[in-house]
Amino acid sequence: MYLVRLDDAAPNWDAEKWDRMYALLSQYNVKPIFAIIPHNEDKKLLEYPVDNNFISKIKTWIDDGWTPALH
Repeated sequence: MYLVRLDDAAPNWDAEKWDRMYALLSQYNVKPIFAIIPHNEDKKLLEYPVDNNFISKIKTWIDDGWTPALH
């Protein structure tokens, strides 16, 4: 058994990379833990635009069996 954890889920993120990761893990039925930054102050992440679909993506992942965690 393996444990997969993804870090740094935040409204300001590289949405394209996260979308690719979701597609890949879904293809192989991998259900990771993903850590959400509750109040993002990471300057590097804040350079990305706000993903207006962030909350709906999080809800989809949870519905698909992904486990949320706080970063």
